[in-house]
Amino acid sequence: KAVVSTQSTGILYTRSRVFLVICLLPVPVLTCSCSMSHNQIYQPFGVKLLVFLILVGGSCLGGSVIVSVYQNDAWYEGLTRPPYAPATWVIAPVYTLTFLLESLAAWFVWYSNGIKHSLPHILIYCCQYACTLAWFPTFFGYEFTMAGIVVAIGSWTLSILTLIAFSRCTWLSAVLFVFPVIWKSYTVVWGMDVMINNPGR
Repeated sequence: KAVVSTQSTGILYTRSRVFLVICLLPVPVLTCSCSMSHNQIYQPFGVKLLVFLILVGGSCLGGSVIVSVYQNDAWYEGLTRPPYAPATWVIAPVYTLTFLLESLAAWFVWYSNGIKHSLPHILIYCCQYACTLAWFPTFFGYEFTMAGIVVAIGSWTLSILTLIAFSRCTWLSAVLFVFPVIWKSYTVVWGMDVMINNPGR
């Protein structure tokens, strides 16, 4: 039992390091953007493409890695779940789509407004991105429904704030954020049901 416990701790420690690295993926975007002029329309195509690949590609890849590393199908299937809870195979692709839409929205904000005006909004986006990623290790990784719902509510709240912030920059970014907010609202609802019907888990 001690060996198993040590191995589990080691796996969680490794996964935690992977999680922290992926949470920092949007940071290079802010770093390279700060060195650019405030009017993005005059930036070379290569610069725009680089930021696009780092922000959109990095966020989607990071999200996909976190989902694949932490998703615990056996534990999830063993929970008492409401009929409307998503099937196991639905969660990964939908969250990947969510990360894609969110990162596209962030890129449009940067592209349309420049770093000077979009930095506060991008920082809110980064916070909600990290919080959304944190839901997987808290809910699936540590198999703790209560912690999972707390993080889910935090992710939902930050997503709404991000949508509001992005709506002040460009309508397209706000539209792209509608589905992520709806999906996270749904996650909070079924997550609360799971927590209530699985006390102590």
